[in-house]
Amino acid sequence: MMLRPLDALRPAALLLAFSLSLHTVAAPPAIELNDDPRLPRCLARASGVMPAPDLVLSSDTDGTTYLYVAGFDPADWGGSLQKRRIVFLADGNMESGATEWDAAPALIALDPDARRIYTSRTDGPALRTIPFIWDRLSGAQKAQLDVSPVDGRNDQLGEKRLAYLRGHRGEEIGRAGGPFRQRSQLLGDIINSPPAMFTTPPVMSANGYLDFYEAKKGRPLTVFVGANDGMLHAFEATTGAELFAYVPGAVFARLSRLTDTAYVHRAYVDGAIRLADVQLDAQWKTVLVAAMRGGAKGVFALDVTDPARFIEGRGALWEFTDADDPDIGNVIGAPAVARFKTGAINGAAVYRGFAIVPSGVNNYGDAADGRVQAAAYNALFLLALDKAPTERWKEGGNYFKFVLPAGASGRANGLGEPTVVYAGDGAAHYVYAADLQGNLWRFDFSGSAPWRNALGPAPYRPVFIATDRHGLPQPIMQRPTVAFAPGGYLILIGTGRLLQASDLDGAPFPPQSFYAVFDAPPLRAASVRRAQLAERTVTLRDEGNALTLGGDRFQYGDRKGWYLDFLSGNQTGERSLTPAEIADNRLYFQTFIPPANTCGLPGRRRYVLDVLAGLPPDGGVTGYPVSATERALMPSVMSPAQQETGTPDASGKRRIHTRFGQLRLRDDRQGADGEGASAAPVVEQVTVAGRLSWREIVDWEALRAPPK
Repeated sequence: MMLRPLDALRPAALLLAFSLSLHTVAAPPAIELNDDPRLPRCLARASGVMPAPDLVLSSDTDGTTYLYVAGFDPADWGGSLQKRRIVFLADGNMESGATEWDAAPALIALDPDARRIYTSRTDGPALRTIPFIWDRLSGAQKAQLDVSPVDGRNDQLGEKRLAYLRGHRGEEIGRAGGPFRQRSQLLGDIINSPPAMFTTPPVMSANGYLDFYEAKKGRPLTVFVGANDGMLHAFEATTGAELFAYVPGAVFARLSRLTDTAYVHRAYVDGAIRLADVQLDAQWKTVLVAAMRGGAKGVFALDVTDPARFIEGRGALWEFTDADDPDIGNVIGAPAVARFKTGAINGAAVYRGFAIVPSGVNNYGDAADGRVQAAAYNALFLLALDKAPTERWKEGGNYFKFVLPAGASGRANGLGEPTVVYAGDGAAHYVYAADLQGNLWRFDFSGSAPWRNALGPAPYRPVFIATDRHGLPQPIMQRPTVAFAPGGYLILIGTGRLLQASDLDGAPFPPQSFYAVFDAPPLRAASVRRAQLAERTVTLRDEGNALTLGGDRFQYGDRKGWYLDFLSGNQTGERSLTPAEIADNRLYFQTFIPPANTCGLPGRRRYVLDVLAGLPPDGGVTGYPVSATERALMPSVMSPAQQETGTPDASGKRRIHTRFGQLRLRDDRQGADGEGASAAPVVEQVTVAGRLSWREIVDWEALRAPPK
């Protein structure tokens, strides 16, 4: 078992006293994930379908590009998943066009008894994937569905509740004797679970993968999404037909609340999804690992190699919750999936596939579960994807845990979504993740399991600590973006949080920033601090409210990177919530600006910078404002709209001018991109190709040969 960093220094008697004291101290404040901060704050806006915070793009075989966007209706908490065609505009930007299909009405048309809905039961020696029908449930699962959401008593309505969850409408209020909540849609609200899909898998030079690739490259496109009807859904991307749905065992205890006539929104399957091809038991599979966010503390994994034949394979691989390890919390962001070098046999490397899962938020217990920590510890978990169904979770066997030093006492904490840096053999080398107390951590997996030195020598220190100009910690809730830099890596991360309604409380706001931090392994004796970075000054340009950035050029080594503070952040509340993107040495990221009043819509800014310098390309401007929209957390989607290649000069060098268009989401109620929509600027980038110089390439073999 891995000890916490301070535990290794305590005598046994002190350890016992410390353990007993956990029940008497106050835990850091809980983060209420059901209190969604993006829901409308006045009744006038509580109608119509509101988009969820993320989307996915794909191209069909005919080259047409489509957008898959999820949504919800706060009037009665129905959900929506739409496929829309992308329209390329004359100005080089993109816009979502006509809706090809919506999965919600299609679900209503299905025979509820014919739907392929599954769950799993663990009351026997092994986890088993079973149909979601009454006769196949365990006794404990039936008892949970029998619980009245009104008074908590056994009302013997569990079987009817299950039929209701499958889609039967006869027991809804308004029907003859119906006791359950009335619904406009069977699909539950989709708020924090971005749609995910696999297309043609990338080709990897791993043992046996080419055969798998050939067999699966033509499989139908499938869109996966988690909904707050208690299910993860798989939809056929061409038609919108439901292929299957899965009810995680971890949400069973809350399912009866979905039938409550006084129902208010609750999280169920509300987290992000990761899809990856991995080798399990010498066979290649496509696995899905999903966080449950506010629905439950933990994650689950499915074998979705062939979604149309889900039950014929292993189906559910496993679930991992706080019942298996109390240090797992509500996981924010998507788990990562990678293979790790675990050792060697006869000189040959041995690899194993793992889900990389951060501990998330609320993992430090509360009075209800009898386990309270005064300081919030974070942890990173590696969960083996090949865990046998008959195995119990065992630390050091089929999962590994890396516990970080305690955070500041009495302050909320939580480790966010990880980023993986790969070694030359395709195995995970480093993992970066950041937390809500402003610490950026690096885990080193270059050795073999159990990776006892993953955090470097004790005492463990973060790579970087984000603080504002007054020295106050700045929370980080996004996945780090990693770029290669001379002699190491540049870690790009923005600060700010949006997890509950109190994060929108008005000015003065805690000021937030964006950082580029140079990291050169091995870990240093001290963390990088703000004072070691080059400042980028931000000023408002008169024209169009865009921004001008200034600052001195620097050499890496003299400085450890750069940073910018968002302009008037303590008044505007501007913050960075979604990961940055990198294309051709350009950094693209987007910020969130809270609404000025309770009935307003949030705004955004889009930044384009040189990655290494932290300045606008070609001395231009950046930070263009984006029209107010309910899609406050939509990532910045950009695509090459036009490319022109210049005439070669005397040396053969050519300049390529590429114009990047940006996506505007059309809302049928408000026009493109919400209220006050305006054309987003097209970003132009210049790269060089062709012969770069006339330097002679010498014949090295001739030079090294001895003279005749």
